[in-house]
Amino acid sequence: MKTENLSFYSLFSVFLITISIAAFSNQTSAGDDTVKIVQQIYAEGEATGVNAEIRLNDIPIAQLVENEDVKSFHVEINLVSGNNTLTIIPADKSGSVAARLVAYNLYDFVDGVGGDTVLVVRTKNGETSSITVDLGSERPKWSWQSADIVTDKTSHQEALSFAKSFYRALQQGDTQKIAAALKPVHVDHALLTPSFSAEARDKESADYLPGIISDEIWQWDDIKDIVFRAIPVANGRLYDIRREDGSTLFRTRQKDRFERYTFYSMIGRKDGQWRFYR
Repeated sequence: MKTENLSFYSLFSVFLITISIAAFSNQTSAGDDTVKIVQQIYAEGEATGVNAEIRLNDIPIAQLVENEDVKSFHVEINLVSGNNTLTIIPADKSGSVAARLVAYNLYDFVDGVGGDTVLVVRTKNGETSSITVDLGSERPKWSWQSADIVTDKTSHQEALSFAKSFYRALQQGDTQKIAAALKPVHVDHALLTPSFSAEARDKESADYLPGIISDEIWQWDDIKDIVFRAIPVANGRLYDIRREDGSTLFRTRQKDRFERYTFYSMIGRKDGQWRFYR
């Protein structure tokens, strides 16, 4: 899908949209407050002449590369009850970027053209652009929503220290520490797909991590040689840990990104414990 397709969808743009499609519906059993997904929400975007970052509720969900085809990203796990905000952050003042939220029915082919358009946001004069939409109040509460606000200097230093120690855990194959840090991710994925529990995901990680970490094809940098940043996201509840080149700190050293072992990038703190949330 090219930019002109998103130009068509821009006819639907407004600054606040209340959509009537039911992205979630209640289970019918009495007293059961869980929800089941009947539609899947994706973010789709394309950048022309400029790189750009796409955020949903201040959580980075996509890095768009200029002049590539439209990319589709499943974003259910970042949506909240009520208002949700889609944001485009261009790398500079050149070019243009368009992005949309779109709802596909379960098992529909995600093609970048179909689905029910929820909103479209476009950049103007290379400036950051946002649009907010009300998606109703039937969404799960994800783990990151109850994480601490970590915008103070002490929390920032804690985040940097955790990042360094976790990178060493990956290097050393400390599967116990790695699995423990993944718990919030597993809880959220279990909410998205209840048939595969968080406990089952914990066990799966414990089973496959040793084989991945010990594989000799993975080559790690020395953490002392890596320059990285802890970027506040999720309205101050998480840090996105990134290297100077924009890639996550938690990856192997291969230059080709398709040959790397890449881990999650976003960490947060709850009950005094730093863990991964995205």
